Amino acid sequence: MFSTILSNLLTSLLFVALVPMVSAGQDLADAWPDDCLFVAGNCEVYQSSHCSSWYDGLEIFAGLDGSKQPQDFGVNAQFGGRIHANWGIPVWEDSGVGFQIGTAVSQTDHAVSVTEALEGSSSRTQSFITAGIFQRSPSGWNMGVVYDHLYQDDYDVVTLGQVRGILSYELGTNDELGFVGMLPVMGSDATWGMTSVNLRPLGQGRLFWRHWWESGVQTTFWLGGSEPHHQNNAALGSSPATGEVFVYGADFQAPLNNYLALYGEANFITPADTGTVDAYLGIAFYPGGGAYRWQRRQATALLPVAGNPSFSVDLR
Repeated sequence: MFSTILSNLLTSLLFVALVPMVSAGQDLADAWPDDCLFVAGNCEVYQSSHCSSWYDGLEIFAGLDGSKQPQDFGVNAQFGGRIHANWGIPVWEDSGVGFQIGTAVSQTDHAVSVTEALEGSSSRTQSFITAGIFQRSPSGWNMGVVYDHLYQDDYDVVTLGQVRGILSYELGTNDELGFVGMLPVMGSDATWGMTSVNLRPLGQGRLFWRHWWESGVQTTFWLGGSEPHHQNNAALGSSPATGEVFVYGADFQAPLNNYLALYGEANFITPADTGTVDAYLGIAFYPGGGAYRWQRRQATALLPVAGNPSFSVDLR
């Protein structure tokens, strides 16, 4: 309960503190200064270095976070708050190559009392680190690869890792099609009460469509597949693992002005009872401006910081 109240308070304070600073805002036409807009073929990118600052590619987020995954042993779910910072840094501007690094912390309470009654834990702390490289090509092709590291303190302390990659192509100025994949590279043994378990990220693949609407809102929808996950339940016992299953989800970014936007992401691995139900929603702050078409700026990190929607964990 305390972590939920704290996360809500952090979100409110961020909003109250930042709105007066940026209430003047800019409209969609002012998303980039005129001398900073580079247009090449069907692709718009933030290109000019003489008008850029170190924080042009920085995003700061605070919001609510909810999660249910196989690692919850069939008897739990999580609700609380998330904060993150994601920073994209152009390295070779002419070729669109950049480096990204980010970190996120999710502090949640157990939403079901079973785990506390049987095992003793009542909250979870997750610390994510994402780092990698990307390229936003003037031809419209985008690609990137990152390593996601997760430190988690719940019913046990574990460290997990995965590699995440993206390949996409921009269709005109308002649409983008692509593929995102997750490859598990590091699992961890753990103990739930007196039961020994093993936690491991789930491999996934998703095809996505991203669209920018006239209002300035950006939406992304995806559909894909996940490797089999186990259906273990602390109360009911073990069930056979699933086969390959469907994955679907979405994210959105709705600019409030040139510096603030509503942002949310959700991902669901079927079936709902033993798969994942993960989502977060909150406010993103862009110190360098450019909230409109943020995902088309050259300095913007190509992949978001890892979180539960992009880092699903199986329990064996």
